[in-house]
Amino acid sequence: MNLRLLRSKFAKAARGRTCLDCGFLTTHGKEVRRALRVSLERNIPSVEDNEGVRCSKRLWVDFDLSSAQDKDVVFFEMYDELERSRRRCGGFFKYEPGFDPAAHLQRQEEVRKEHLQWRIAKLGFVGALFGGAIGVLLVKLFEWLAATRP
Repeated sequence: MNLRLLRSKFAKAARGRTCLDCGFLTTHGKEVRRALRVSLERNIPSVEDNEGVRCSKRLWVDFDLSSAQDKDVVFFEMYDELERSRRRCGGFFKYEPGFDPAAHLQRQEEVRKEHLQWRIAKLGFVGALFGGAIGVLLVKLFEWLAATRP
């Protein structure tokens, strides 16, 4: 196995998920394909245009606030954003090849609705169990009170 590739895998495992794993990473508003993601991950200059690589949800606050004009500085700042851990990024959604950012947004909304429906179903189930337990306890209490009264 290539030592550079192995080092890259260990670095990625230590860093966790990054923008390279996200479906909202775009280049000029279009999907960043697998080949460009791999070249960006390995810091290999790509044939494709790296300048347009951005977060389509505009969550690169440090990058957007930067006033750098030099192409090299902008390029390195972009790499800093790409390599930053996104464990707590609220906009992160796992990249699925073949889907553009709009499709990822639609898929994220579907998953969010599905999770909400499951949470409501769980709440209903727990509520029914809790209500049933209280009902059984009240019946037992009334039976006990009826048995202890003369």
